[in-house]
Amino acid sequence: MGRKSLKKDRAYITASEWKEEGGGHKGRLQGAKATFRRLPFNCCAISFKPVEDAVCTDDGTVMDIVNAVPYVQKFRRHPRTGEPLELKDLVRIKFQKNTNNEICCPVLGKVFNDNSHIVAIKVTGNVYSWEAVQELCLKPKNMRDLLTDEPFKRSDIIEIQDPSDLSAKNFSNFDHVKNNISVDEFTGGEQDARSDIKTVSKDIQRTLSALGRGEISADIKEKHTELSQVPKTVDTRLKSVPRHRGDVVTFKPGAATWDTTDDQRNIGTFNKNGGKVVPKPFSDRYVASHTSTGATSKSFTSTAVDVATTSERDMVLQQLRPKQKGYARMHTSHGDINIELHCDIVSKACENFLALAQGHYYDGTKFHRLIPNFMIQGGDPTGTGKGGCSVFGDCFEDEFDSRLIHDARGQLSMANSGPNSNGSQFFILFKSARHLDFKHTVFGRVVGGFDVLTKMEHIPTTDNDVPLDDIEILGFTVFVNPYTELLQQQKEKEEKRRERPRDGEERIESLDQVMGVKSSETVANGVGIYLRAKTRDGPKSSSVKSSGPVSKKKRPRSATLGNFDSW
Repeated sequence: MGRKSLKKDRAYITASEWKEEGGGHKGRLQGAKATFRRLPFNCCAISFKPVEDAVCTDDGTVMDIVNAVPYVQKFRRHPRTGEPLELKDLVRIKFQKNTNNEICCPVLGKVFNDNSHIVAIKVTGNVYSWEAVQELCLKPKNMRDLLTDEPFKRSDIIEIQDPSDLSAKNFSNFDHVKNNISVDEFTGGEQDARSDIKTVSKDIQRTLSALGRGEISADIKEKHTELSQVPKTVDTRLKSVPRHRGDVVTFKPGAATWDTTDDQRNIGTFNKNGGKVVPKPFSDRYVASHTSTGATSKSFTSTAVDVATTSERDMVLQQLRPKQKGYARMHTSHGDINIELHCDIVSKACENFLALAQGHYYDGTKFHRLIPNFMIQGGDPTGTGKGGCSVFGDCFEDEFDSRLIHDARGQLSMANSGPNSNGSQFFILFKSARHLDFKHTVFGRVVGGFDVLTKMEHIPTTDNDVPLDDIEILGFTVFVNPYTELLQQQKEKEEKRRERPRDGEERIESLDQVMGVKSSETVANGVGIYLRAKTRDGPKSSSVKSSGPVSKKKRPRSATLGNFDSW
């Protein structure tokens, strides 16, 4: 049991425990022990309503600009702490939303909630999660905004919400709550219900005013009457134009969407390549595979196939697999970008890119897709995002490796429209995009010209992500091509093999040299075909005349077991 067991294991609770922890009367608690009423991170500290155009102070107090400006102009103090505050101390911030209209981090994509650690950058006003700023800015000492690439200091980081310290979110302790200052005192009375409509046309204003008075002008009534008398027939402008199947231009690898599964059989070669000639791959050697062409089985089961009675092996392309990296320079209208290619890991994708680059296939093409803070895409000779093909045909298969992932700025990857649909289009990342891992083949990275990449990222785009300023590929300069070097080595090895004599002749010649027989000497027939015709120290020996059996030397008999004389 123990001496103090009765003190620890008592069968009752004290009055203080019942008062503080249980359901007893709490009394008049003051300060931090008062009733905690939390303000959400996206609500205004003055009106307690969700913000639409947010501003904040240096301590992270979020307000709506329509409430913050009149409040500060009238009272000149902080709505939460009561300290002096001026309009110049307000920082405009921007909350990013996802497709579900939820406030989230624009880098990590995490949806913010009451337990999220949220910060804002004072220089740009962009709002991020603390994990993104800590991992991508503070730890690598890259003090630049993750969206705009503008430099900032550590003191420019504003804490919007810290889950470990929520004292700043208790609106029971706000200064204007304690002083009973209502919104009507600084907004000039109750606001009209239509005051939230900020930008409307004159016609809408007249209509709203008429609706507010309960009347509608005569011209609006007349217009409504005319529209109601129009017969409800189908508008011909809404009908689609008849489309022929052969004229349909479907998507191609790296099309306008990341996941396009449209049929590609009816695309013309000229349309896909924009009139350019597709160069041949460096791998041009075909070898017999371990499988057959299947002609016999097809002819046996189908009447539409010609009869085949013999099986032939299928010929497959022998892929070149170099053991070193490739290096090239891409010349664009905005500057040069140096590229390192992983030819030793993903040989087929790199061969396709180098063959198209050296064959001037990319010359004159434009980057047709630009998404800031994500990527820039090019390689389509048509400039539409729907064309282009590889040197191995329309498409070639994916090549994935755990060493090559979308984890950094400047990664070079293949654009596709689904699994195993790589063509000529590629994209360069502006930031990490791990959601593309093992969906797109990474085959290179940018090793020089990041300032050119930043210049491209800042070019304005249309609503369809098309750059307003043309970014054109002028050409390529290939410094190291492992495929041509490998072909040269194979050619030299083949020439040496042809120049070398046959194995039997080389062996005979070497034996003649060892035995001292000249190639011009005639040797007699018989057992000793490679016997020396000359002795090294003695006189010249005559050639062998007969080829009879050679008598064996008799070994002297050893002593018998019973005779020990030889001892």
